[in-house]
Amino acid sequence: MIEWNELEDIARQKASAFGDAYLKRLDFEIKEINKQALNQYWIDLYEEGTKFDHNKNGLVLPLALGITEIDPIKHTHVVENTEPTGLDDLLEIELDNGNIIVIPANVLVSVKDGKILSSQLKIGDEFV
Repeated sequence: MIEWNELEDIARQKASAFGDAYLKRLDFEIKEINKQALNQYWIDLYEEGTKFDHNKNGLVLPLALGITEIDPIKHTHVVENTEPTGLDDLLEIELDNGNIIVIPANVLVSVKDGKILSSQLKIGDEFV
């Protein structure tokens, strides 16, 4: 049976090959996993050879451990600017890649830390 600190080392080694942004995000994820005492969950997934075709929580850990091939950094959008559209029920958002999207102002969107109303997005928020 693999120990949590060994699994952390494996994940850090693989994440470092992707770049600093991955390693920084992985370190944050590991702190949260430790805080929530979810270590055994990840050990079990790794040891069972579990594979997912999604990464719904946008985590680096399952990518680094080979649990998924979905890259959370490439599939994350950062809000650069928000502007009212003149219509109370729509929100115009400029993403870090230059794209502009218009979404309803009061729908739930998934962000790094959970779900919030789109009208509560702030510059710098990451959402998937």
